[in-house]
Amino acid sequence: MAEEKGYSPELAAAKETRTLPYEIEAKLPIFDKEELVRRITESGATLQRENMQLTDTYYGLGEKGSIIGGVLATAVRVDDIRDRGAFDQALSYLGLRVKEHMSDKRGEMYMIERPSRIPQRHIRFRDDGQGSLTFTVKTKREVGGVGHIDKRVEIEIPVRDSSEIITFLQKLGYKKGRSETKERTAYSLGKALIEINTLPQHDGVTYAEIEAPSEEILIETAQKLGVQRDELISMSTKHFLAYLAARSRT
Repeated sequence: MAEEKGYSPELAAAKETRTLPYEIEAKLPIFDKEELVRRITESGATLQRENMQLTDTYYGLGEKGSIIGGVLATAVRVDDIRDRGAFDQALSYLGLRVKEHMSDKRGEMYMIERPSRIPQRHIRFRDDGQGSLTFTVKTKREVGGVGHIDKRVEIEIPVRDSSEIITFLQKLGYKKGRSETKERTAYSLGKALIEINTLPQHDGVTYAEIEAPSEEILIETAQKLGVQRDELISMSTKHFLAYLAARSRT
């Protein structure tokens, strides 16, 4: 996978060594931005990228993971895929099979077959506002809440343009879900990455999360910020916002 600017080289290397790349992360129970920055700065973390403007758009199936009305086979152009190995891995993880490699005057194509049912996965397209587009396939979160750490398969594929893949997914029955924007500042601390995220469309809610190549390193990093293992939070953005709203009422 291509290394993303601002991300820890050690973290990227750790993902490369796995048969399937994993995301290991957790949110921190610190919601004041000034306090977050103070703790991160005092920990000795290094600023990597500041005020990134990220736009995430999600695509999915039904709750059961079956495709309703999707075609059994369709072609997708792959010239805009910057990492074919990761794309092939993502297709397999989505339950799809490359039946045939083809080409014409416009470039290369895959003919894709799918079974009648495929496993439920999360699909995200991310635009970092600086010309970098990423197509990501993730495992559905199985367990979440306070005291939990996310550990999910995450396959990231850098692309030059997302239109061909989006058209391909829609032909298979995937539907566009929510879109969200966030402002992100990233720090590295040893082998871990610490990200402060602000959500402009949700009254500027700010939170931080740690991503690391192992649970042990994640916990050690959290402790350097004054946070213990049982205080870490694993939730989707939607559920996390509901959690914050519930906290504000108590």
